[in-house]
Amino acid sequence: MNSAMINMHVQGSMNPMQTAVPQFYSAMIEANQAGPFSVQKLSRLIAEKKNVKETYIWKPGLPNWEIARANSYF
Repeated sequence: MNSAMINMHVQGSMNPMQTAVPQFYSAMIEANQAGPFSVQKLSRLIAEKKNVKETYIWKPGLPNWEIARANSYF
């Protein structure tokens, strides 16, 4: 029974051996593709008004470029 409990997967729990993969974005800045930027760096650029929430961003896995404000991180 103990081995069954050890190997049991609980929905929503995270395997302690797995780590979150950092997300990096490319951004269109002054009509040029720039990056990759971490979420923190891109958020800081938006806060400093060096980049705006209307800036297009993209990361691997997204089918198309999207406006930063449409993304839950920004």
